[in-house]
Amino acid sequence: MDHIIQDEEEYDLARIEALKILEIAEIPGQIKDKIMKTLIEVIENTEDYDVKNYATSAMVNFVEYSQIRTVAKNLVLNIDEDIDICYNAFDVVKKISDIDERNEILKKLLNDTDFQKSTRRVLSF
Repeated sequence: MDHIIQDEEEYDLARIEALKILEIAEIPGQIKDKIMKTLIEVIENTEDYDVKNYATSAMVNFVEYSQIRTVAKNLVLNIDEDIDICYNAFDVVKKISDIDERNEILKKLLNDTDFQKSTRRVLSF
């Protein structure tokens, strides 16, 4: 499946459907590492907005990887990033199981007008 999402020549809809599956699928550990690396590569290199957006959304299923958490953090804190991509990255940040790591990122968003309310809601739990 990773070859589909990685292939810039592939139909966008095929790539997006594969990414939707990755967001919710139970993925065996032996291939999850490889797919995680492919997701990061797609997010960092694709020129296709929709593919990047769905790849960011799919990261939620890979939140146990520190590399994914770093990408999510960088996206959500990037003031130049598209707001939809930032919100998808925010969803990943909310799923970080290490409360200190999660809250460190969220506290940086308290002054962000787009994320202020959502951040307060997450921090209050």
